[in-house]
Amino acid sequence: MESEDVTEQLPEIIVHAHELKELITDLKTDIKTGLSSGEASRRLEVYGENKIPEPKQSFWKVYLAPLMNTLIVIYLLMTTFILILALVYFLFIDSKDTSIWFTAIQWVIIVGVNFLIAIVQQQRAQKQIEALQKMSAPAARVIRDGTEVEITTEMVVPGDIIILAQGDKVPADARIINSSSFRVNESSLTGESVPATKVEDGDKAFENDTPIGERKNMVYNGTFATMGSSRLLVVNTGGRTEFGKISLELAELNTGDIPIRQKVNAIGNYLAGGMMIVFSLLLIYQATIILDKLEKGIIPPGDLKALIGTIIFDISNIIIKAMSVVPINIPLLTTIILLTGVLAMAKHRVIIRNLASIESLGRISILCSDKTGTITAGQMTVKGIWNASSDQHYYVSGLGYSPEGYISKIKREDQSRVTEKEGQIQEPIGVELDSSLGMLIISGMFNNDSKITEETVGNQVVYTGTGSPTESALMTLFNKSKLSESGLLKKYKLIREFPFDSSLKRMSKMYKIDKKPRIFCKGATEVLLPRCSQIGYENDKKKLTDADRKNILAEVEAAAAQGYRVLSLTYRDLEELPLKNDKERDFVESDLCYLGFVKVLDPPRDLVDESVQETLAAGITPIMITGDSPITASSIADSIGLLQPQKHQTHEGKMATLLNDPDFHDTRVFARVAPQDKQTIIQRYQNQNRVVAMTGDGVNDALALSMADAGIAMGISGTEVSKQAADLVIADDSFNSIVTGIREGRALFQRIRVIIFFFIAINLSEAAVYIGSSFISGFIPGFELMDHLQRAYIFGIAHTLPPLALILDQIPRGIMNRDPIDSAGIFNGKLAVTLLAVAVSLASIIYIVYFSAFFGFIQVNATNQQFYIPVFFDDPGVKPNNLRPLSWNHAKARTLMHTILYLAIPLMILSVRRIDESLIKTIREDSYWITYLLAFSILPIHLALMYIPVLQELVAGFGLYVDIIGLSLADWSICLMAAVIPVLVIETAKWVNRTRGEYY
Repeated sequence: MESEDVTEQLPEIIVHAHELKELITDLKTDIKTGLSSGEASRRLEVYGENKIPEPKQSFWKVYLAPLMNTLIVIYLLMTTFILILALVYFLFIDSKDTSIWFTAIQWVIIVGVNFLIAIVQQQRAQKQIEALQKMSAPAARVIRDGTEVEITTEMVVPGDIIILAQGDKVPADARIINSSSFRVNESSLTGESVPATKVEDGDKAFENDTPIGERKNMVYNGTFATMGSSRLLVVNTGGRTEFGKISLELAELNTGDIPIRQKVNAIGNYLAGGMMIVFSLLLIYQATIILDKLEKGIIPPGDLKALIGTIIFDISNIIIKAMSVVPINIPLLTTIILLTGVLAMAKHRVIIRNLASIESLGRISILCSDKTGTITAGQMTVKGIWNASSDQHYYVSGLGYSPEGYISKIKREDQSRVTEKEGQIQEPIGVELDSSLGMLIISGMFNNDSKITEETVGNQVVYTGTGSPTESALMTLFNKSKLSESGLLKKYKLIREFPFDSSLKRMSKMYKIDKKPRIFCKGATEVLLPRCSQIGYENDKKKLTDADRKNILAEVEAAAAQGYRVLSLTYRDLEELPLKNDKERDFVESDLCYLGFVKVLDPPRDLVDESVQETLAAGITPIMITGDSPITASSIADSIGLLQPQKHQTHEGKMATLLNDPDFHDTRVFARVAPQDKQTIIQRYQNQNRVVAMTGDGVNDALALSMADAGIAMGISGTEVSKQAADLVIADDSFNSIVTGIREGRALFQRIRVIIFFFIAINLSEAAVYIGSSFISGFIPGFELMDHLQRAYIFGIAHTLPPLALILDQIPRGIMNRDPIDSAGIFNGKLAVTLLAVAVSLASIIYIVYFSAFFGFIQVNATNQQFYIPVFFDDPGVKPNNLRPLSWNHAKARTLMHTILYLAIPLMILSVRRIDESLIKTIREDSYWITYLLAFSILPIHLALMYIPVLQELVAGFGLYVDIIGLSLADWSICLMAAVIPVLVIETAKWVNRTRGEYY
């Protein structure tokens, strides 16, 4: 069979369900001699190197497509258009007029900053693939030409025979040929915290639909052996491996648009429509004015330069007025708000990889959490002991492999109700070396191949275990007992060992103490109990009766029902060393003395139950997703308050597509979940318009993390793939930090909401004034509401500095007592009506005050003429088509409009910062000094320009005219009364909502 034929057959082979002999034939290999070097080289050409594939994406897809934000596109198009107009005006009309350039450059800066931020964010997808590549093992031991050789992982091909031993990383997906006591840690792929025990005889096949975690005849790329050894047949490499499939799905996965961008785009679409209507009306109106000027000879016939100059000047004004409908600051300030979230979360050891993810986290109503390493510690821990000698139960405090913790007595009836928090208040006991409890703990330490290592990561001390997680748990139990390991090692000398055998389900080690052999044997209770003849230790030792056996089994069943893994511990003293022969192991592992058992599980993290309750109080539904068994998962979920057995359901992951909507809604635990099941679960929630967060730490979580609206990875226990796939990385692995993120995210959404409310209200009111005044300019020669610099004065200062008060605001009290925001829009009906009312009220009062001053109803006084003297429209030397004030009345009208806005803006900010609370209550109970400082920061600038003429004269020297004149106390009173009106509208609307028991 040629290599090409093998390639064609592989996609149809379900390797774990295939007969081993047929698989060997299909792959044309020899299990004893392996592939020849020549055949391996040919297959390397056919299959390629054993590397995770790296997808190639176009520059447009990676960098430019995500930038198509509606507001950004509008700015980009209009900026391009106005730059063209400015260039034509500069080249053919007047090279000294810079007013159009000033506006264009302002827009270019806004667009450029947003482009830069968005482009940087698009690096994430590539990093996910690079992380997957790093998961490959650097070297592999294979049989080539009948000889065992070591090659780089990239050179492994389908059909290779590989050798694995304890500690080796699996280089490719492979079928077991034969093994001895072989266990593999597959937690990064399946989420199962306990190493998977593999078959010894690879001939055994499994059903086609067997979940990955139960395929005992297979190992998978990126996992690693924790015990024993095995000879295996490589069946898939590179992109065909389970990790490779994840890689390809990550490359093809469309994670969708982020919620806040969707909402801002939706608003942008409406604003864009309004802008185009305004632009069209003004264009038609201005065209009639130009035609009228041509007919009347105001524009000399045949003077093409004057005509083009007028058209460019008028169109640029039209664009600026039409664009006043669109709040140019919203995209940039939204980004700044998200950046403040990054800084806030950094204080809580949360790394933000995607700016918008915090806002997404604040919206969530579904929190899908991986159990192992997220809800639980990710490290097997002994949480209970039953001492057979005294029939006494003990509680063991502490989590994971940390030596912090102690042992305390507990009543049998209380053992199922003691949590980690309650266990910490139990009275600790001292463990005596020669006691029955001491011997039980010592037996777990001596009959052990694991080692606990200590490492400092940042400011944290991290403890990790090598070897079997259960044995690491026993070693940690010994460390908590405070017994001296060095002293015991001087007394006990290892003389023989009998490694764990999956068929025997037990493990033993023989030590010499006081010149006599002592056997320590541990294993499954159902295996060891029939081999025991005694119970207890030293003076408490007695014959094991049927009643004792029944009692032991009852205790074991009770512990198993609570989700614990039970490991029984025994010992035996011999008079002399037995002979080495085939019956030696059976002899030394019989006539044992039963010491008791330990209860082991991967326990919930400290205070995770409180975090779960806080999420429930916030209206968020926590969902546990795990590769563990339904019994274990349900027990953990029940213990932390996530699952109420009488109300909620537990199902296996394969049921995610089969459950009807009511049952799916009531499911709180999904067990034995495959990676594709996680995607199905998230997709079903997202199809219900729910915003979903997913937490995880394994490679098996990577796709789900990318697919979720907010993907959260664990920083310490998480694989590199999960970190790169996630939007947020929790550096301290604390579930509590997720709740902090939700709180911060909700606060950010509120800030974004009030920022957009504020800007649209201000922009609509200003646009109404600008646009309405355009129709007056046709009847008053030379009239313009204000010039370009005065507009820039408002946009650049009044629209920039005060809103920082909203951006840097505190988190509102009670933010976690509201229902989830989910996919709700930024505006609801009530908020939209309030916005329109505010915009109309502000525009109306500006109109009234402005034209009252313009037409002389508000008269010019001596104070107005005392400070800065403006340059007027018809002053000598002033160019035609200028935007200077027509008179003192006109200058005062412009100054009053500026002042009203400069008072209304900070007052509106104080009112909307707590959109559901009264302004008086907010000032009294939720004040923050920087809020007032930033909100009113524009007034000192305005006052300085108004009453220190030299400042305006200085900028006028560069051709920049602000034209702000001095105001009297009477003028200020008028401005203050006008500025309060929109605030009264907001407060009235909030009061009406509160009386109805409604909120925005």
